[in-house]
Amino acid sequence: MQQTQDLVWEERFLANMLVIFCGRQMIHHPVHRLLVISVHVFLTLFIWKFFWWHSI
Repeated sequence: MQQTQDLVWEERFLANMLVIFCGRQMIHHPVHRLLVISVHVFLTLFIWKFFWWHSI
Protein backbone atom coordinates (compact mmCIF):
# COMPACT_ATOMS: atom_id res chain seq x y z
CA MET A 1 0.00 0.00 0.00
CA GLN A 2 2.80 2.39 0.90
CA GLN A 3 4.55 1.70 -2.40
CA THR A 4 1.34 2.46 -4.29
CA GLN A 5 0.91 5.72 -2.39
CA ASP A 6 4.50 6.73 -3.15
CA LEU A 7 4.02 6.03 -6.86
CA VAL A 8 0.80 8.05 -6.93
CA TRP A 9 2.57 11.00 -5.29
CA GLU A 10 5.46 10.65 -7.75
CA GLU A 11 3.03 10.66 -10.68
CA ARG A 12 1.26 13.74 -9.31
CA PHE A 13 4.57 15.51 -8.82
CA LEU A 14 5.68 14.77 -12.38
CA ALA A 15 2.30 15.80 -13.79
CA ASN A 16 2.35 19.04 -11.79
CA MET A 17 5.86 19.81 -13.02
CA LEU A 18 4.62 19.23 -16.57
CA VAL A 19 1.66 21.56 -16.00
CA ILE A 20 3.88 24.26 -14.47
CA PHE A 21 6.49 24.01 -17.24
CA CYS A 22 3.98 23.95 -20.10
CA GLY A 23 1.86 26.61 -18.40
CA ARG A 24 4.82 29.00 -18.31
CA GLN A 25 5.78 28.23 -21.90
CA MET A 26 2.25 28.56 -23.27
CA ILE A 27 0.50 30.87 -20.80
CA HIS A 28 -1.05 32.88 -23.66
CA HIS A 29 -2.52 29.85 -25.44
CA PRO A 30 -5.71 28.59 -23.72
CA VAL A 31 -5.95 25.64 -26.12
CA HIS A 32 -2.52 24.44 -25.09
CA ARG A 33 -3.44 24.80 -21.42
CA LEU A 34 -6.51 22.63 -22.02
CA LEU A 35 -4.25 20.11 -23.75
CA VAL A 36 -1.93 20.04 -20.74
CA ILE A 37 -4.90 19.46 -18.42
CA SER A 38 -6.09 16.64 -20.69
CA VAL A 39 -2.66 15.02 -20.58
CA HIS A 40 -2.66 15.29 -16.78
CA VAL A 41 -6.06 13.60 -16.55
CA PHE A 42 -4.97 10.90 -19.00
CA LEU A 43 -1.82 10.17 -17.01
CA THR A 44 -3.80 9.93 -13.78
CA LEU A 45 -6.34 7.53 -15.30
CA PHE A 46 -3.54 5.49 -16.89
CA ILE A 47 -1.73 5.13 -13.55
CA TRP A 48 -4.92 4.12 -11.73
CA LYS A 49 -5.75 1.55 -14.41
CA PHE A 50 -2.21 0.19 -14.07
CA PHE A 51 -2.66 -0.21 -10.30
CA TRP A 52 -6.12 -1.73 -10.79
CA TRP A 53 -4.78 -4.48 -13.08
CA HIS A 54 -1.90 -5.21 -10.71
CA SER A 55 -4.18 -5.39 -7.67
CA ILE A 56 -6.32 -8.17 -9.18
